Amino acid sequence: MELFPFSYGEFLRFKHLQSGADSLQSYLYSGGMPEYLHSSNPFVLGNLLDDILVRDIAVRHAVHDVASLKQLATYLLGGFKKSERRGSNSRPSAWEADALPTELLSLLVVA
Repeated sequence: MELFPFSYGEFLRFKHLQSGADSLQSYLYSGGMPEYLHSSNPFVLGNLLDDILVRDIAVRHAVHDVASLKQLATYLLGGFKKSERRGSNSRPSAWEADALPTELLSLLVVA
């Protein structure tokens, strides 16, 4: 069974919230994945990320070093989260790291 993320309207109905700035911020922060919203278990999101990396990226693009792909994803997502915390005057970007290791960059090259 394929289950898609909730839209903002579906999120409001699921959480019994009214539309507004606070509920929008909550939706943007927690996302619309029904299983995660039901359980608040961070492992649900980890499993979802693993599924995306393995099935949608590694298999489709014949990436053999899945461990490095996961390391790259963790590095990029971690870099984004760090830059996001700098304050409202800075623009968040996943590309603010000084340099990626060469082994990880090689995963981005598609022959």
